Amino acid sequence: MKHVGVGVGIGIGIGIGAGAQVQRGPRGSGGRERSGRGRCGPGRCIVVFVGLAIGLCGRHGCGQEGGPDAPAPSLRPVTLAGCVRLALDNNFQLKAHRLAAGASATGVAAAAGAFDPVLRSRGSYGDQTSPTASALEGTQAPGGSASGGFTGNLGPGFPASTTTNDSPAVPRRQSYSWDLSLEKKFATGTEVAVSYSFERLKTNQYFATINPSYTDQVQFHVTQPLLRGGWFTANLAGLRQSENQRQMAREQLRTATDDLVFNVQQTYWNLVYALENLDVTRESLRLAETLKRDNLEKFKAGTMTRLDVTQADFEIATRKNEVLRASAAVKNTVDRLRQYVDPEGFDADPAEEWHPIDRPLQRGEKAPPFAAALAEAFVHRGDWREGQLAYENAKINEDDYRNQVLPKVDLTYSLRYNGLGGNASDPMRDVLRAEYDSWSVGFLLEWPLGNQSARANYLRAVLDRRRVQADLEELRARIHLEIREAVREINTTFDTITQTREALRFAREQLKGEQARLEVGKSTSYQVLDIQEDLAQAQINERRALLDHMIARAQLERSKGTLLRYFGLAAAPRPGGEERRGDGP
Repeated sequence: MKHVGVGVGIGIGIGIGAGAQVQRGPRGSGGRERSGRGRCGPGRCIVVFVGLAIGLCGRHGCGQEGGPDAPAPSLRPVTLAGCVRLALDNNFQLKAHRLAAGASATGVAAAAGAFDPVLRSRGSYGDQTSPTASALEGTQAPGGSASGGFTGNLGPGFPASTTTNDSPAVPRRQSYSWDLSLEKKFATGTEVAVSYSFERLKTNQYFATINPSYTDQVQFHVTQPLLRGGWFTANLAGLRQSENQRQMAREQLRTATDDLVFNVQQTYWNLVYALENLDVTRESLRLAETLKRDNLEKFKAGTMTRLDVTQADFEIATRKNEVLRASAAVKNTVDRLRQYVDPEGFDADPAEEWHPIDRPLQRGEKAPPFAAALAEAFVHRGDWREGQLAYENAKINEDDYRNQVLPKVDLTYSLRYNGLGGNASDPMRDVLRAEYDSWSVGFLLEWPLGNQSARANYLRAVLDRRRVQADLEELRARIHLEIREAVREINTTFDTITQTREALRFAREQLKGEQARLEVGKSTSYQVLDIQEDLAQAQINERRALLDHMIARAQLERSKGTLLRYFGLAAAPRPGGEERRGDGP
């Protein structure tokens, strides 16, 4: 896709001189190699660039159409807030944490399922024939009771099988049964069951007075554990742990979001510094080339030696090396920022240039009191609340295994209503009238001898709870250290801003005085260039101090767990809208 845009730029430059000695700048991360005779600085000039880009933007930003020979690179203006929003929407690691938080919510529903009522139903048909050994189990002859036919064992003194006719019959029972039950477990461990059963029985036995017969039965059964498995602690352990696991996943998501937002901000300000450092090195190279031309003309005129030209050549080679390194640093920083905000942008235009729009504040702020920042951290930090929840889960697990060591003592109660009739409606009428009832009360005792498995599980739970408590204490100490260092860093960078501005003011005054001396012939151009280099160093130091102060402020908010609120982003709500407070387990 073609990128089309319009750009307007204003550049202001201050020249800096050249030198003969090469030395690494003061900062390992953003410093540059510099040259000077007795003193060194990171560059030769400071360039302030104000750009405005207006155009048609593609997926990755706005671009400019150049001339026919070499098209200008595409331009992508970026803001800090825009980068944060894109990172929150696109970052792969954050998406994984969101999915994990969603998956943890299913554990709560699974644990609550232990208290769901259970409906059961069962039906059967049976047809049974069997030999009989009792006269009372005799059967009707095939001719029926009216014919007087009887087959059966009439007792001592009679044959094993006495038949009043020539067609013996075998006892037969045909039954249809169906039952329906509803069972429910409560948080106290109480188990309640209500059941209804129906049976239709038809037989050919002679003494069956109701044939076919219909039987209905309604039963209520209650079981209450008194020790093991009883009451709220044991039965709500799984549900409480699942709810804590869900909240822990949300806190992990919050912590990951804080880390991502901080990394985006830090990388964004590093990009600002890298671009400014690149401008300085390019202007330094231009000044070195100008110095070489001037020295070469003076050498031809006989007012300078070959050594002055050689020093200029050395300075050009040094500045080219610095430009290459500064340019690579910009590209590397852009790649890191793109990895956060657009991780799928592998096909991005390699010539695309990112131009940060936001600039650091020109004023610093002192850090809040240490005690206030520490108290806020123990309220808002996601990892601290996660540690508290982990300790709570370990304590729940310990209590649950302590309960499993106890013997099993259950109290049972059963109430049953029965009904019988020759048609389907008669037995239900008996049940509703409660004419035939029975009840029972009992207990169940189970006491494992030795109980080694339960005791070992309980001991392991105790040790695990102590381990989690030690981890929580270590986290408390780490939070104290992080808050103290963050507060100290803010105050240090605040004072550094003041000192670098003082140094910048002195460097400007020194340059002004040295230029005045040069005009009257009391100084040399090399001394003026050396002081201009100090001015550039002072300007870079001031800019670095401002950026470090912005990063330090974000680091404090991150250490307190309030970085999302600092950026005006909504944080994950807490259960019941309450803060989880406390300084220890």
